[in-house]
Amino acid sequence: MSKFSTYYIESLKKHICLISGLSVDIPSECKWLATMIFDKTQKQISETTIKRMYGFAFSRFDPSLFTLDTLAKYCDYRGWDDFLKAQSSISNYAEMPAVDWDILKTNAHKMTGFTMQALKGRSGIAYAMTIKRKFIDDHFQAFLNSRYNATVLVAPAGYGKTLALCHWIDERMTITDANEVILFFSSNAMLNVHLSGRDLNGWLLSLMGYSTEDDFVTLLKTQQRKKERFFLMIDGVDEILFKQGQFRALITQLMDIISIYQLNDCFKLVLTMRSSTWINNINSFEKEKDIWFLGDLINHNLVTNVPLFNIREITELSGKSASKVIPENLAPNLAEILNHPLYFQIYHKQHKTSFNPKNSDETAIHKLIFSFIADKLYAGTYATEKFFLIKEIIKEMDLRKGNFKADKCRVIDLIKKHNNAYLELLSIGFFQEVNTGYTILHKTNIEFGNIHFLEFSIAKTILFNNNDLFDKQLVQNINQLLNMGCRLGVIKWYLIYAVKIKPV
Repeated sequence: MSKFSTYYIESLKKHICLISGLSVDIPSECKWLATMIFDKTQKQISETTIKRMYGFAFSRFDPSLFTLDTLAKYCDYRGWDDFLKAQSSISNYAEMPAVDWDILKTNAHKMTGFTMQALKGRSGIAYAMTIKRKFIDDHFQAFLNSRYNATVLVAPAGYGKTLALCHWIDERMTITDANEVILFFSSNAMLNVHLSGRDLNGWLLSLMGYSTEDDFVTLLKTQQRKKERFFLMIDGVDEILFKQGQFRALITQLMDIISIYQLNDCFKLVLTMRSSTWINNINSFEKEKDIWFLGDLINHNLVTNVPLFNIREITELSGKSASKVIPENLAPNLAEILNHPLYFQIYHKQHKTSFNPKNSDETAIHKLIFSFIADKLYAGTYATEKFFLIKEIIKEMDLRKGNFKADKCRVIDLIKKHNNAYLELLSIGFFQEVNTGYTILHKTNIEFGNIHFLEFSIAKTILFNNNDLFDKQLVQNINQLLNMGCRLGVIKWYLIYAVKIKPV
């Protein structure tokens, strides 16, 4: 198909959006559009055909003449030939007029609204009961006052980075004099674009109503003089959601987008991702120097710039609970657990009518941890495979020396055999992969997401290897296999079992 025909098809797609009132920026809108087309023309265009046209499904062929003719009639033309004549007389084979800032803002914010609605619906606690966090304001204030074009919120699974970003976007979009454009979507949309065979930047341009990047760059330069900003935000850019080749290709396209717009202070890229993704791909992300603003990036056991809840935030969240109980003088050991957003979410679900963290004891804390483990490991699919993987990976660790890392190379065949179970363990943050060294000593280590997962898994494995018997041999195994550092944490799980008389 010629360049001009491609231009006309893009023009037709924009006409369809205007006629239907849909931006067709998420796959679900394609179904509604198919219904609207049939109601108006009495001709059937399948949802899949529309998805192919808008880049949500892979297509090796151009749209058929029947499809183009029907869509042109839907746009109030007599057919495809009539549409071509009308467009030719208007444009004389010229590019479409540049879309202005207000139209761009409307199109972008509509997609952002759909994304926000989906993410809020997946919140473990009702979104209205979640809180805005101060760190996100501090992070963006420093970012926007810096010279950087891109920033990333890095944290393990369950740290609340997505909800924190949603609250920030909510607030920015309600400020009437903040003439900013925010285009926010999830990595699933990126994956759909990739699978359709389209270039990410080209898809973004067509989504916003532009035919070439030159038009968009010109607009950004104009708005830069007015001190306005365009935010491109992508949530959940994590390698575990993609195949290896797919993720590498998407990183390359993201870096290309940064290269195109990095000389324009108006353009800002914001990503969220897990710590392991950032660590494992840091060389790819940092090919372009002086681009990424990382904020207060903590680098000890974890790499993250998203802090856990502080006491004030725990108190504020508790005040929003069903019972409106605000804890005072929260016990340090409980605060250490509830400061993790994921654990707070589980605790809230367990105590909807009697929410009072102050009354919780050590047993309640371990029960909270086990509730997460039971739900994520034992209640779903591949439960047996998950436990088998955990047991074998622990076998590769030197528990006596306190080395709680397993070389992925040594268990790679096992991982390939139970790949779905392994990916689930990664996705919930039970495991994380960390690359160390970039020379001849390069190694990918598998580690547990936190100390609680580690101690529980060790306790479960040692008990399993002792035929699930609590006897002298179990005590001897604990003393022989474990150093003092983690011995107490493992024994606590056995004591909880003994008190509750329930299997660990």
